[in-house]
Amino acid sequence: MPIMIDIESDGLYLKGISQGLSQAKIEMVIKGFQSGISIDLLSKISGLPTEEISALLKTNNLL
Repeated sequence: MPIMIDIESDGLYLKGISQGLSQAKIEMVIKGFQSGISIDLLSKISGLPTEEISALLKTNNLL
């Protein structure tokens, strides 16, 4: 008899999904800034506050 597991409701799976989306946003913000997109526009696109974007850019030595 097979065991059925709903992986999409698993806590570790959901944590991985949220981290993956965060990493994708981080990469998008960095690449967007390097391409000349303003912090304000990146904030509107990503949904992240401008302060968080500025901190992220400073952490990556881009500001």
